[in-house]
Amino acid sequence: MGGVAGVGEKAQGPDPGGHPVRCPGRGGEEGLLVPARAVIDASVLLASLLPDEPTHAEARELLELALLPPGKAELLSTTLLPYELVNGLWQAVRQGRLTPEDVDEVLPKYELFEIPLHPIRPKTVIA
Repeated sequence: MGGVAGVGEKAQGPDPGGHPVRCPGRGGEEGLLVPARAVIDASVLLASLLPDEPTHAEARELLELALLPPGKAELLSTTLLPYELVNGLWQAVRQGRLTPEDVDEVLPKYELFEIPLHPIRPKTVIA
């Protein structure tokens, strides 16, 4: 299948002190400063899984820094994430960017992320 990028293993977890951690860069460069916790939405997740997205490389790198050993960040999201992800994949099928078989391959990769989902509390959002 040419339409879906691969995903690696689960990270070891965030910095226990909750402080941002600098991940090593490529070729000895100073890497990105990754927060101990970050909220992820479907657009970043979809961009990391769909190679034809303009921000595919950046989204992949961000998720790899957070999720692959020696990953340091904990990713969080709302309970809407699975619905938004499936809708985005369905749109990609409708647009001819993916086949239904591609989607069957992508969904298990999403499950590897094990992103904790939290309900949205309207009063908190409005406040």
